[in-house]
Amino acid sequence: MPDSPVQLREILLKFDSHYWWKSMGIAPEKEEICTPIETGLSDMDIAKYSVALELVKYEGQLLWQIFGAFLIAHTVFLSFLLQSLLTTPLTGQYQPSRFIAALVGLFLCIPWASSYFRSSDYYIFRMAQARDAEPPGWGFIGVRGEQFSKGLPVEIAGVEYRINWFSRVLRTKRAVPLIILTFAFIYLYILLQTGPWK
Repeated sequence: MPDSPVQLREILLKFDSHYWWKSMGIAPEKEEICTPIETGLSDMDIAKYSVALELVKYEGQLLWQIFGAFLIAHTVFLSFLLQSLLTTPLTGQYQPSRFIAALVGLFLCIPWASSYFRSSDYYIFRMAQARDAEPPGWGFIGVRGEQFSKGLPVEIAGVEYRINWFSRVLRTKRAVPLIILTFAFIYLYILLQTGPWK
């Protein structure tokens, strides 16, 4: 990505409008919608779109950094807990140390889920802003980009692209909560097996 909106504008202007759109396979619906000059795009329009893309990139990185940090922490914590179960299996009796550890792990699933959904909402919001700021006819994030993200087939330069069926069924929105719930259920199971009600 260019370092500044001005550089982005200069790069776009180097290409012949018709050749550039056709070679990229993303020719707009109307042939008159091509270059920044013909669409009346100003440096402010390019700057707005550039900033929107940077915010999308930032929120995306932040989303996975937060999720990864919690995932690593829970994996390490749960591995120690499960390792103790291998040495001394569950007896069906009250085991305070394991009960407290499972309770802490289950409790920590709450901020994990909360932070993920919050970051995910921010990412979705930034994507909406980028689509709104995208110049008409570009179609990188809006139109075709949005169709592709929804699992719909998109044709570019005569080639059809589509997210595979497994990824359409198990989207990130479903996969991540499923991982968090898996950890929570393991903690809950250990909790029920080692509680004071035994």
